[in-house]
Amino acid sequence: MMAALRAGARDTGEQADGWHFQQARDFFLRGVGAFEAGRLEQAERHFAAALSLVPGRPSTLTNLGAVRLKLGRTEDALALLEEERPVREDQRVPIPGLFVWLER
Repeated sequence: MMAALRAGARDTGEQADGWHFQQARDFFLRGVGAFEAGRLEQAERHFAAALSLVPGRPSTLTNLGAVRLKLGRTEDALALLEEERPVREDQRVPIPGLFVWLER
């Protein structure tokens, strides 16, 4: 279940240089680990750091939004999840495991 969220395989079309992308990936994986350990504030910081390095990355937007939902910051979470939505309605796909993940 977390593998789909952990992978972050879909790109935004904007190419980050290798160093920024690797740093963002490291922050992202730390965020996943922090979330799984129940350290939501730490997870939020890691996902936010990843997003600052590679803006618009759907997997990071989704995970940061999910953490903010768990923290009770619904408006902040919805803004991120809205940003993640593709522009065209026919491109929308479900996010595997997100709601199961949020129920933990």
